Amino acid sequence: MVKLIITLLLPLLAVLWLMYVIKRKAKHQPAVNNIGAMLIFWIVGFLVTWLFGTYLGLYLMGLATETGAGDGAKVLFIGSVYISALWGALFPYRAYARSGKDSVWIWLGTGLLYSLLFYLSTMFVR
Repeated sequence: MVKLIITLLLPLLAVLWLMYVIKRKAKHQPAVNNIGAMLIFWIVGFLVTWLFGTYLGLYLMGLATETGAGDGAKVLFIGSVYISALWGALFPYRAYARSGKDSVWIWLGTGLLYSLLFYLSTMFVR
């Protein structure tokens, strides 16, 4: 179980660090005002979420079966989807931060939306 928690904490710490780096650097870069560019940021963010969520979920499933984590692994799987969504949410957050909208709630809300979209898309694929 400790391996599973460490496996989730490392990507979480990395995405938090990147969010603050993006927030700090966005003050010195020009804003993105193009609707097409924003749409591309949203699509690429969801693709990153989908790829990272699939990889991290499969990796954690392998670790859970190897260590015999059982029911505690289900909570960690949900956490892995949200952490993956936070990775994908960095793309649109970067564009919003350049526009002066650098609230952390935008990033967290986008991550929640991406995690719900990931869950729905995996239901359709299954």
